[in-house]
Amino acid sequence: MRAGFVLSAAHLLYGATECPRVDKFLAKNGPLPMGDDGWPTDWPEWTAWFMANTVKCESCGAFNFTDEFVPDICGNCLAALPKAKDEDEE
Repeated sequence: MRAGFVLSAAHLLYGATECPRVDKFLAKNGPLPMGDDGWPTDWPEWTAWFMANTVKCESCGAFNFTDEFVPDICGNCLAALPKAKDEDEE
């Protein structure tokens, strides 16, 4: 949500846990706007942002966000994370 993808954030949060705030929002505003593909309308932009701002842990498969800082260890299992590639290496 902080990155500007409010619809995708609400969709992911609502699917993961009980969300009284999202329930109130949906009751007041109706269902989230969905694209023809069945995903929130900001989903394509969010997935591109996600791929550019996460690193996947090779140990447990968790995705770690890198938009505020680049972590050295996985926030889920504490394993060392792969080093980010330099632009020259891509």
